[in-house]
Amino acid sequence: MQSSKFIFVAMAVLVVLAGGCAHEVPTVFRGDMARTGVFTGIPPEGGKLSWTFETGGWVSSSPIVADGLVYFGSDDHLFYAVDSKTGQQKWQFATGGVITSSPAVADGTVYFGSMDNHLYALDARVGELKWKFKVRHANGSISGAPALDGGHVYFGAWDGNLYALNSRTGTEKWRFPTDGRIEGCPAILDGIVYVVASRLGNPDRAGKRDSSTLYAVDAKNGTLSWKLELQDKIARVPACSDGTVYFGDEGRTFHAVDAMTGKHRWTFTAEDAIFGFPAVADDTVFFSDESGIFYALGGKTGRLKWVFNTQMQYEKMVAPSIVGDTIYLGSTQSTIYVLDRNTGEQVMEFSSNLGNTIYAPTISGGVMYFGSSDNNVYAFE
Repeated sequence: MQSSKFIFVAMAVLVVLAGGCAHEVPTVFRGDMARTGVFTGIPPEGGKLSWTFETGGWVSSSPIVADGLVYFGSDDHLFYAVDSKTGQQKWQFATGGVITSSPAVADGTVYFGSMDNHLYALDARVGELKWKFKVRHANGSISGAPALDGGHVYFGAWDGNLYALNSRTGTEKWRFPTDGRIEGCPAILDGIVYVVASRLGNPDRAGKRDSSTLYAVDAKNGTLSWKLELQDKIARVPACSDGTVYFGDEGRTFHAVDAMTGKHRWTFTAEDAIFGFPAVADDTVFFSDESGIFYALGGKTGRLKWVFNTQMQYEKMVAPSIVGDTIYLGSTQSTIYVLDRNTGEQVMEFSSNLGNTIYAPTISGGVMYFGSSDNNVYAFE
């Protein structure tokens, strides 16, 4: 009896200790740390506008939803938290610069970057500052979303460094220098951080254009695993799935590379430059080019499955978001297209007097949230 009692108490202690060390699964840009663009839960079906929230500037920061609140930044230098059901403001936090960084939320803290050279960590419920980290460089803007993994927050800055900080204290763990400017956000898969650094072309030299490097960096110690240099500018956010990193470039090429080695698995040539972020679901990768064509390719083969094209002049697609068998695709013409993921057929569209550009939607609890160039955040259900 005594032995059984001891075993029970010991197990209870272990459970408590394990719980104390555990980290909540973060709520992040593009649905997960691998930036697949896949969201869980039920999709919005009716296309009914639930609420709008007006800010003082463009909202290119994709909203993040956690614990009943919607978090996002704006070009008006403010970071907001609003009620997910009503759109009523709960709090706001002022920074010294434009906020294009989408946030990340975990363990009661919301993290985001600003063009004022700071990464911020706020209490997610009340908006009070927990800590902030300054990039000590004249050009240290943070425009991309942070990533969270294993008690650390990872982000890139325009000074060309990839940073890893203690997510609780903001203390720097390591930094990795690249040969360019990091405008996008890191993706994480199996303990490796993938990030794109871009180099601006020299206008004084004919034929010299922007170029980029994709880096794979060990998340624990900040050492380089591999890098892939390209003579074209790479889209700022790669997507990772099933041992493969996917991304497009301005030279019309879409790439699939081995996540462990950086070696090409396949490439695909699109009709125009590729600046949009890809999405990956099961064995299909989705992306759009600057001509407005939206592609679905086999993830393992790179073979074309289908295309979607509205044929509208000057219309471009933004990053796709996926729930189940449905794709939600924003555009620069005030429309979100709803497509069947397996066939590419249009199911419906969300269209109204919105801003010209609708940025990457976030889907949570049967509601779609997105920012727009008309200074508003919208919620459709």
